[in-house]
Amino acid sequence: MSEWDSMLESDALGHIKSLGATLQTYTHRDGTTDQIYVLTTYNAVAPYGSGQSFAPTVDIYFCANDTDGVAEPIVGAETITIKGRQSDSSTKTYTLGGLVGQDSGLWHFSIPVQG
Repeated sequence: MSEWDSMLESDALGHIKSLGATLQTYTHRDGTTDQIYVLTTYNAVAPYGSGQSFAPTVDIYFCANDTDGVAEPIVGAETITIKGRQSDSSTKTYTLGGLVGQDSGLWHFSIPVQG
């Protein structure tokens, strides 16, 4: 593990909070919820899915542990409640999908937000 990875893993929450992460509701498959810090990045239009169709997306980042985030998110079975667009006044619930990757301490998902 590189020095950067070690640093990120030890303070992933501090890093995303310093970049503007906000508390959002994460709903597990069993219906229980957690308030976790989520960093969101809004994209006007981006490729999505295996067919590479284009849709507005929001990229989300959250801690990859059960203390500050979710250690093992289940794609397609769990949800996150976020603003679909930066200009939205309220949040919507989206099914977790579009796994981009995981690095030392963080999950990264890209979620289509049409509609």
